[in-house]
Amino acid sequence: MATEKKTKEKKVIIPDNTAGAVVYTDGGCRPSKGFGGWGFHGYVYSDQEPKKGSGNPRQHLTNEGYVPKANSDEIKLPEVKPMYYLDGYGSFPNEVTNNIAEITAASRAVDYLCKYDLKKVDILTDSEQVIKASTNWIDIWKSNNWIKSDGMPVANRDHWEMLDKNIQNLKGKGTQVNFRWVKGHVGHDG
Repeated sequence: MATEKKTKEKKVIIPDNTAGAVVYTDGGCRPSKGFGGWGFHGYVYSDQEPKKGSGNPRQHLTNEGYVPKANSDEIKLPEVKPMYYLDGYGSFPNEVTNNIAEITAASRAVDYLCKYDLKKVDILTDSEQVIKASTNWIDIWKSNNWIKSDGMPVANRDHWEMLDKNIQNLKGKGTQVNFRWVKGHVGHDG
């Protein structure tokens, strides 16, 4: 488990015109099994078009993530109005793997978003494993009692179960949850 300060938080009430959230997640450690951390960054947005832009001089904020203003002519996504910026991070007191750090980042982001009433959430990650597990594998693993197709138990089961629980909590509120891949470490603001 990550170490972090616990605070009492009230459920955040946001206006009816709130459409969703975009959250970038990442986790890692050095060496590949070692001490590491996790983090997320993103924004809750409204469908309303911002009056003067989002306030970010380099990026357009869209319902699919940051788009560099230099590329905005190529991408036809409307700019959205940011309502809240989201940031979370933590470290692990013991050695972990890169996979555990990536799963934890996504799980903590989804858990954090449960306090909002959102129509749609997009989680952007550079972990193909997190995307495949969240959109397909977890359901298969659960139906096979957490045994993979090769007959071996699923590694990091407790972490996958926590991610699944958080996703199901968010979906239970009527939120559409999407996971999308983004190339890591190439200068994304998220």
